[in-house]
Amino acid sequence: VCGEASDAPAAKPSKRHLLSILYYKIAEASKKLGLSRQRAFQGLDRGDKGFLIAEDLRAAVLQVVGGDETLTIQDLGLPPATRLTLQDFEKRLNFDFGQLRKCINEVFGEEAVIAESDFTSRLSHFAGVDKATSQTWLQLMYPEGVPKGIGRGACEMFLATTPACAPFEGAQQVRGP
Repeated sequence: VCGEASDAPAAKPSKRHLLSILYYKIAEASKKLGLSRQRAFQGLDRGDKGFLIAEDLRAAVLQVVGGDETLTIQDLGLPPATRLTLQDFEKRLNFDFGQLRKCINEVFGEEAVIAESDFTSRLSHFAGVDKATSQTWLQLMYPEGVPKGIGRGACEMFLATTPACAPFEGAQQVRGP
């Protein structure tokens, strides 16, 4: 009934997209500053463990993206046992959307909407984009959560309005660790 309070608590909005924003900001800053991916990784690796744990990523989100201290690793969708290696971190810094732009016709074919699994597998097949990268892109496209179907129109709008970070392989050599 309209206007009556519900006994069920309101669902907490998803914050998973904050990780993708973090990765995007790191990729942009690395490119602009000529900072290597390894150096960026080491800056986030509190304690020099050689990998990032969920709490490292949470602290980075708070520092780079912002938010309040009540943000939890669960809010970010991170399992407590998260261990992100440099190689996995580098995959998440790939924001060369030109790969999607070049093969969007092949990815969607004649369909206006495809399943997330089809999107990631076709993007992998046609452009060589791995699943971790495509999922990061989807979190940027759909900050409130990936819907049941990925829309071609949403992808085209995203490509038209989001500046791509071109690959910066050369920047990896500009400044070492």
